[in-house]
Amino acid sequence: MSTGPGAAAGHGQWITVTCVTATCSRCGARPDGGDFTPYFDSPQQAREQLPRDYGWRITAPGQGSEELLCGYCAAKDDCARLGHHADDGGPYLILPGRLAGAHTWCGRCGEPIPPGGDIAGADRPAPAAGRTG
Repeated sequence: MSTGPGAAAGHGQWITVTCVTATCSRCGARPDGGDFTPYFDSPQQAREQLPRDYGWRITAPGQGSEELLCGYCAAKDDCARLGHHADDGGPYLILPGRLAGAHTWCGRCGEPIPPGGDIAGADRPAPAAGRTG
């Protein structure tokens, strides 16, 4: 972070601190650092650390029409292009003596997949294991 004039001059002075943070181009989410919002010294540092450390994606970098996508929006974008990656489960015990039926949800974006939903298959490859985009 850069500081304004007089930063090293002592106590009791106003100091200007300039830093960079980001929001998702689609949903407005901020990077989640757990108990804090991460801030960066420069846009270049944010470009390097957001994808590597926070699972964000920068689309069309440097081409003037870029989007900065949080992990969730990047996963939804992948599902829109590739189809959902089905994870099947159930039935599950939800209350003593009551079962929830088998269901399917997307292992990439986490959305439930309705019967007949668009699922990645032979013509739409699923992502490599453990990848969200």
